[in-house]
Amino acid sequence: MNRRLFTLVLIGTLIAVLGTAAGGGAVQAAATQGYDWEDGTAQGWSVDWGGDDPTSSTAVALSGARSLALSVEGREYPGFRSPSRLPGLTVGSLVTYHLYTPRSARLLQVKPYVTDKAYVEHFGPWSRLTPGSWTTLTWRVPAVPDIHHLGLEFDSRGWDGRVYLDDASWTKTDPRGSLFDGQNLIYGSHIGAWDMDGGTAISNATAAANVTAAKIRVIKWQMWKPPCELRPTDCQTEAQFNAAIDGIRRLGAEPLVGLPPIWDQQCATAPDPWSLAWQQWIIRTAGSRVNLYEMGNEPDHYCGLTGQQYHDQLWVNVPTLKAYARTLGHQIYVGGPGWSASDAPSLAELKVWLAATKADYLAHAQNRDWLPDFISTHTYLVTPTENDTQAHAQAAIDAWGNFYDDLQAYVNSAFAGLTDQGYPIADELKLADSEWNDTIDLTWPGNESQAWTDFYVHAMFAMLRTHNVWLSNQSTIASHTGQALDLLTTEGTPKPEYNSYKAESTTDPRNN
Repeated sequence: MNRRLFTLVLIGTLIAVLGTAAGGGAVQAAATQGYDWEDGTAQGWSVDWGGDDPTSSTAVALSGARSLALSVEGREYPGFRSPSRLPGLTVGSLVTYHLYTPRSARLLQVKPYVTDKAYVEHFGPWSRLTPGSWTTLTWRVPAVPDIHHLGLEFDSRGWDGRVYLDDASWTKTDPRGSLFDGQNLIYGSHIGAWDMDGGTAISNATAAANVTAAKIRVIKWQMWKPPCELRPTDCQTEAQFNAAIDGIRRLGAEPLVGLPPIWDQQCATAPDPWSLAWQQWIIRTAGSRVNLYEMGNEPDHYCGLTGQQYHDQLWVNVPTLKAYARTLGHQIYVGGPGWSASDAPSLAELKVWLAATKADYLAHAQNRDWLPDFISTHTYLVTPTENDTQAHAQAAIDAWGNFYDDLQAYVNSAFAGLTDQGYPIADELKLADSEWNDTIDLTWPGNESQAWTDFYVHAMFAMLRTHNVWLSNQSTIASHTGQALDLLTTEGTPKPEYNSYKAESTTDPRNN
């Protein structure tokens, strides 16, 4: 055996090995990238050890007219690898290979691998290939540092010949984990901060059952008062904090916790001023129960901050907070700013903030902590000019969709070429509508109409889906004593907007 020496690291999981029939089209799934070798070249693939370089071939193909021919000799354990630093290939990516084996190759085996920055191979398990047919091999990329190459190693058990590889592909998987690949976090809602222990949505059994029935997946909540540990009077207790967090999790939802300041009483010179110590208390007390945080809430409206001031006064604490969480054994994800509107002036301020975070990232050796995990704004219809007719409401909703498109276009341009473990950073900066409703007027009677709320809620979710919004929070579940902003009454029973919401959230297959 002439195979070169290397360190063997056997990690990763073989997901599936299935015999498949030839046919079908080229790999074109939006979330995947890959190779089909239709251009007549090897597309940068080469031998890694123990054989000859692969070549494009017309002998057999799964789709199109060509595949990649891999020469296998019985005395070798040849390995073949892709070009280095494949775009979108990250830890957790699902890699799919289609391999054709001649009928004479009775005992041929293959195992996938990736190489890391030190050119150490990290292998999956051996799998038997089916003679005379195509075999699909699917493998999840394990946790390795700085992925360089994909590869396949063969054990031919004495057989000499060619194996054919076609339609090799991999998913673009967010390295932060499945939470950021989720497709159902637009089904969120909000518990008001003044419900210091979670309020009706948690403590009322009828309300809690209705929240669960509506499949609400993320619930926003914030602290109303400083913790008693930091200020012993006029404060919020740890028991209240824990009741809210644990209650949200019992409802089956991911908590999205706002970090102060979340209203005008928490601005720098207000009676309950925010502090880094307060923010750290939240992260320490929440522990592993909370993954998502939002830095601030309507800082433009409540504290009069511009995009630059938000960066200079609040966002600069985020890297410190993320590092602090890691010292406690937790990984947290922080977005913001929860801007009060979603319009052209708001976009201008968000651009200033995002440009500043990019400059921070570059100035700090591309430390990902300086960049937001999501970008959040709010969308409330104005009473009465935007919610007096369906036409006016639709125009406002369409304008928000255009706003999110413009925001995404800026992100794509400003962060082009920057990657996190091989994954485009522009794709990591998720869009979030962290508060929305058809009014901000508690006494507005318009959403007592089921026909109105059916129209409005459907239009909102359609806009959020169409314009690639990752997370959203209807505001609120039951924090306004059953008035216009609430989904539920004070008894926890459904209002028309709840019925409309549930009709959307429970019929979407992405939320099952």
